[in-house]
Amino acid sequence: MFGRLIKLAQDLALIGFIGGLAASSVLGASADKGPTSIVAAMRLAIVDLGESLAVPSLIAALVSGMLLVVARATLAYTRWVWARAAVAVVIAIIVLAFLEPSGRHAAELARVAALGTPSSEVLSSAVSAEQVGGAIVLAPALRALGLAIWRPRLGLPTAQRSEESD
Repeated sequence: MFGRLIKLAQDLALIGFIGGLAASSVLGASADKGPTSIVAAMRLAIVDLGESLAVPSLIAALVSGMLLVVARATLAYTRWVWARAAVAVVIAIIVLAFLEPSGRHAAELARVAALGTPSSEVLSSAVSAEQVGGAIVLAPALRALGLAIWRPRLGLPTAQRSEESD
């Protein structure tokens, strides 16, 4: 029962993370149209969405994944779980080291642009960096979700490989 609750929590966290990324992408696609005050408000909304939904959901997915391996000990011996964990760690690094800071930077530039100070070229380069980061993160996030659904064997477990080589 405990394992099922953790699995449900992990699935909901993944849905929240991917939904947060998708919503940020939709907002980002429409954020650059209109007056600079609207652009600034949309960029701030994207940052708020990331900080209130995407990042907490990512952290919840990582923690629930670790708890799930503890709750279901047999998962520790399946390679798809470790492949999914590796993908999740890569996603977390990209989100926390690149995507969140670039989103905050774009929001700050948009806020300053609403006051009329920076050039639109600087803002557009920051926005495109954020959009590229979002696309880079969305692909492995969908791959992690696919690994959870498909659950491939990914070769023989280490114990079986050593038995066959004897």
